[in-house]
Amino acid sequence: MKRILFSLFVLGFSLSGLKAQQKIYPQINKVTIFRQTAQIEKSLEVSLVKGYNEIILSGNSLMLNPQSIQFNSSKDFVITDFSPYIQLVKSNQKQEDKLTDKEKARVKIIKDSIEILRDKRQAVRDKIDVLMEEKSTLSNIKEIDSPQKADSIKDVKEALEYYEAKSIEISKLLYDLNEVDIDLHKQIRKQKEDLKIILQEDEQGEKLSKKEYYIKLNLYAKNDVKTTVNYKYNVSGIDWTPIYDIKFSSLNKPAVFLLKAEFKQETGEYWTDVSIVFSTEEQSTNLKPVDLQPMVYKKKIAGERPKTVATVSTVDDIVSTSETDKRITNEEIERMTAETVDGIIAIVGGVSDNDGGTTRGEGSMVTYVNGVAKKGSVNIPKHAIAEEQVELGGTRASQGDYKQRMAGNSVDYVTAQVGGISENRKIQEDKPAYEIITENASTGMSSSNNLLTQEYDVKMKYSIKSGDKSKIIPLEEKKTNVNYKYFSVPKKEKVVYLAALFPLWEELGLANARANLYIDDKYVNSAYIITNQTADTLKLFVGREKKIAIDRKVIKGKPIEANRKGTELEQVINVKVIVKNNNNTQVDIKIDDQIPISNSEKITITKGELSGANYNEKTGLLFWETSLKPLESKTFTFSYTCKYPKDVVLPLD
Repeated sequence: MKRILFSLFVLGFSLSGLKAQQKIYPQINKVTIFRQTAQIEKSLEVSLVKGYNEIILSGNSLMLNPQSIQFNSSKDFVITDFSPYIQLVKSNQKQEDKLTDKEKARVKIIKDSIEILRDKRQAVRDKIDVLMEEKSTLSNIKEIDSPQKADSIKDVKEALEYYEAKSIEISKLLYDLNEVDIDLHKQIRKQKEDLKIILQEDEQGEKLSKKEYYIKLNLYAKNDVKTTVNYKYNVSGIDWTPIYDIKFSSLNKPAVFLLKAEFKQETGEYWTDVSIVFSTEEQSTNLKPVDLQPMVYKKKIAGERPKTVATVSTVDDIVSTSETDKRITNEEIERMTAETVDGIIAIVGGVSDNDGGTTRGEGSMVTYVNGVAKKGSVNIPKHAIAEEQVELGGTRASQGDYKQRMAGNSVDYVTAQVGGISENRKIQEDKPAYEIITENASTGMSSSNNLLTQEYDVKMKYSIKSGDKSKIIPLEEKKTNVNYKYFSVPKKEKVVYLAALFPLWEELGLANARANLYIDDKYVNSAYIITNQTADTLKLFVGREKKIAIDRKVIKGKPIEANRKGTELEQVINVKVIVKNNNNTQVDIKIDDQIPISNSEKITITKGELSGANYNEKTGLLFWETSLKPLESKTFTFSYTCKYPKDVVLPLD
């Protein structure tokens, strides 16, 4: 008896030192959704015994980031350690067992239909086999197989007639049976597809094994206690995009900004009745600002090439000053273009070729970069040059579109062929042949946050399955004052555009997002909101205004000789712009136009009357801003005089 009591004492002492193990599937309470990740928050009620406890947290997403796991602190227990791991497990419940009674009844009907169809198809295939055997036997008739051995002509003739008739009959039966077989096969496949939709598995629910992400949690409790464990982790497989519906009213009411989230999750988890928060925060790793390095003014030495060029606005050219012909790669030219390097190309006694996307200069070439002449030959990507082909004395010339260059790649140059000779004029003043370089520029990573960091609580709870189609969820609605203004560039198109101006847009806390524009609940256009700007007013183009008519007419004077030799011509161009407001309300409109500019000494442009337009001497751009009363029309005129060589044809409009 003493031995038995001692053994029980030792066993009880040993059991008291064991961990109490529980396997639990916690429910998701809240999900905070970032642009490409989400933070999942879960909680579970547990009963802990005094001492050590082990809990297996099951049902976690396979997209889980183990470094993001966090647990709450509590006075009821102490977390000694936890370890996440993935394990292949076998489901203890078939998919069919999880269905409702109605779904189970539907599954039974489909399975019975499949069995009936299979039986019918088997009967058809048996008939096909019999006919195929009969056809084979028919072909082995003696008179057919070896007619020369037949007893008489009569027997051969009868055999051939029988063979022909029977073959036709069998072939027809085989054709009909094959058609039935194909139809039965299609019906069975359709029933199987319907079964897969219900089971969300194969028709037998055979996918019973799957991977699960577990978290083994060890806790120590001082006493027996019933408590709550909260934990959270981040997952990938998230995609949400902000979209605005901006609604305008023809009654001049405030504009309404409705923010919506286009959302899809593929985390592998089923979010059941969860609270959702959308955040515009960008979650990134390994962020590091770019370090500043010493900037050294260094004069170029012939043949020397700097290791690294600082990407700042004061960087001059990166072209080698070697006296021998050298070629800059397309990648270097593209980098020059991206870094807003100003350049001019002059071709002296050479040939200009625009083929294959590259402007190529051969022969004695001089490359002007920031006003400094560099010898060598250069390949320039064609997409970096905005140009118009101009006929000059039987040769083709390229005159870059100044406005497009300034707004686009910021490469300032003009190349024109005059009398077979290429001439170039720099728009800006020449700069000395110095550059700012850094020998050891930083290569640290950087990122830009395209959205304001805000959170939007969704008012109702949602249930979202992993892999479901994208959902559109409304988040927030705000109103703001809006002003309207009209814009037109009649030289390009005789159309007036309506723009909505938002002076208080910064108070809305907008995100960079696509916007659908509505007037009186009717869709009219789409736009894109860009918030990382310094403008006081946000401008969105709503659409075309058909009730404002605009026209532009060009009147060209007859060219006259401008010098005694008769080698130069002078021509006056008059432009008339007429605009009329056919609305019953007053409108404000801005009209843009331009006067050509010249960088050639042989072509001079002199402006004339401008009708009070605002004019930029450097760019040649001009505009009028005016108000039009209902049914009012106004006319604006401007003129300019152009002197050019007689053998040159210029597009003057």
